[in-house]
Amino acid sequence: MDSGRMKPPTDLIDMGRVLDAFGVRGQLKVEPYGGPGTSLASARRIWLTREGQTSEWTVLQRQVHGQTLILSLEGFADREFAASWKGAQVALSRARFPQADDDEIYWVDLIGCEVIGQREVSLGTVLAVQDHGGGPFLQIRAGDGADRIPERLIPFVKTYITEVDLAQRRIIADWDPDWD
Repeated sequence: MDSGRMKPPTDLIDMGRVLDAFGVRGQLKVEPYGGPGTSLASARRIWLTREGQTSEWTVLQRQVHGQTLILSLEGFADREFAASWKGAQVALSRARFPQADDDEIYWVDLIGCEVIGQREVSLGTVLAVQDHGGGPFLQIRAGDGADRIPERLIPFVKTYITEVDLAQRRIIADWDPDWD
């Protein structure tokens, strides 16, 4: 049920968006940003945001439908109500993500990490992780300094990324600061 009276947690991560209503029983057709196999596919509670308002909902059922998810939520009884949520952002609390395996990293945890390149030069901080089909890239914004490249993309592959220390919020990259 909608708990719109509760204050949303500060660790919400956008995981997808509502494309439209599905069927006549108030289901939502959701586009998960990472594909249908993400944490969203197993979530028991989600947060929906529309028009600046965020509320929590209980997931009753879910099913994969191509590259989308069909969600049945408590309190969503008809198509008209579900359709009113079209375009809403779907988020999860980061605290509710399953524990990552030792050789896995949630990309969201890389955001804000400092990236250190060759000669121990700070390249900046991670703004986002992008993947357009050819493999993931770290989008990095440089710190202040006129001689710095303001933003750069570094492939997030073992060839260039030699260490990720989430506890220290630091990534070591075999990347020359002069490369752009």
